[in-house]
Amino acid sequence: MLGFDKIDDEILKHLVVSRICQPRSKVATVDYLKSYYDEDVELYKNYRYLDKLQDSQKDAVQQISV
Repeated sequence: MLGFDKIDDEILKHLVVSRICQPRSKVATVDYLKSYYDEDVELYKNYRYLDKLQDSQKDAVQQISV
């Protein structure tokens, strides 16, 4: 998964896959995950995850992305 599998977090995995396959809004991402992967990631978790990403995983994600 492009190196993002080094971060052990299911929500991150789902968000990365969906953004690569269908780069859309957060609401559309939730719908995409439910429709194509039968993953039920709730919209509020999607929004809250951005705070977690900024607070604790930002450096790791930046390192992988470079």
